Amino acid sequence: KIDIDLMKELVGQLPDIKVARDRFDAEKLRESGDPSRREGASLRRLRKLLDELDKNHQWGGLEKVLTPEGHYLWLCSHHAEEYAR
Repeated sequence: KIDIDLMKELVGQLPDIKVARDRFDAEKLRESGDPSRREGASLRRLRKLLDELDKNHQWGGLEKVLTPEGHYLWLCSHHAEEYAR
């Protein structure tokens, strides 16, 4: 209960932020039966945010690693070594 009350207090102190609407209707996209379209849209928004926050594309020193299962992970050099073997 204390944590919830604290979070409510913190959220109440946040400034009002108007979010720009994407060119597509997010509700229609959520309702569509095509999960790849939903995932692609989310990934594009994430990429845009990362580009804005890290203009030099240093990614906090993380390395993009492809796993044997075909997934990409962003890992520190220590953990990326495990996939280089």
